[in-house]
Amino acid sequence: MAIARSRGRVADTREIGRAQPPATTDVGTLAHAAARCIACEPRVLVCLGATATAAVPGSTARVMRDRGAVLRSEFAERAIVTVHPSAILRAPDDDAHRAEYDRLVADLGLVAVEARVRPSNVSGREP
Repeated sequence: MAIARSRGRVADTREIGRAQPPATTDVGTLAHAAARCIACEPRVLVCLGATATAAVPGSTARVMRDRGAVLRSEFAERAIVTVHPSAILRAPDDDAHRAEYDRLVADLGLVAVEARVRPSNVSGREP
C-alpha cells in the first residue's frame, strides 16, 4: 500500500481522486481567476475540459453536450467549451485520435472567429 499527501493529510493512494470537492469551492483560485478575467476583459473564454467548465460560477454546461457551442459567461462576452487537449491522447485508436484532434482544431478555430465578432451571436445558455 502506497501513502501520499493529499490536501494536507495522509491518504491511501486509492483514496486520491475520489470525492474531491467541486472546483468552485476553491474560493482563492476562483477569486484569482475572476480578478484576472475582469482585469483583462477577454472577448472569449475557452474552457478546456470538465474542470475548467465546472470552475465557471453558475456553470450548467457539460463538455460533450455543449462542445463547440458559443455560450454566455459572466467573465467574458462569450465562452466556448471543448475537451482538454490531453483527452485526445486517451483516444482508443488512431482513427479516433485523428477525429478528436480535428474536432479540437475546429473548436479552436471557432474561438478565433468568435474573438472577431459582435456579442449578438451568443446563445442564452450560461456555461
